[in-house]
Amino acid sequence: MSYPSPTFTVRYWDVGPKSIQGQRTAAGGTNPTTQLTFRGDSSGLQFSSSDNSVASVNSSGLVTYGGKAGRASISVWEDANPTYVRTVAVEVTAAPGANVQTVGEENAPGESDRYAREDHQHEGVTEGLTIESLLALIPDVAVLPALPSTGILIVRWCDAAHITGGTGDNQLWIGNSLEERWYELYRYTAKSGEVA
Repeated sequence: MSYPSPTFTVRYWDVGPKSIQGQRTAAGGTNPTTQLTFRGDSSGLQFSSSDNSVASVNSSGLVTYGGKAGRASISVWEDANPTYVRTVAVEVTAAPGANVQTVGEENAPGESDRYAREDHQHEGVTEGLTIESLLALIPDVAVLPALPSTGILIVRWCDAAHITGGTGDNQLWIGNSLEERWYELYRYTAKSGEVA
């Protein structure tokens, strides 16, 4: 007597890489992607992300980093056998220059008061700050004013050659509400920061 030989069908598949580290892009930029790779029979695979704001995945296994830094898991399973699941760990960090602390409409999707768009410009700033543009914002004073009641104040305490009635040394001085006197900002001076 002869018996038929048993036939077994084994379906093998796997997904890689097992972990992905990437950098997000601020809103308005092109979000980076990573294509998952497959070994074996990859037909009928399904994909999902544990957090689409960190990383999403499409039906062909293309992972797109979202507008939020963080961690997510990409799950991959067979449509016919949903208990057989592979996972890919994803960690997304802020790209250099993308983690700009700012407030407003230009935040990344899902974020509030955290990321600015790559093309974001602060009002009145077109080419970046220079020493000259910063100094132009600092008031020239003939005598040191009263210390501020809150926060800090930086002034250029000018001498008589630079401002009428000037008694200073043409240096930058800083005063804050927590101190009892003004302090020279960057250079030794013989002047005292005591308010008269």
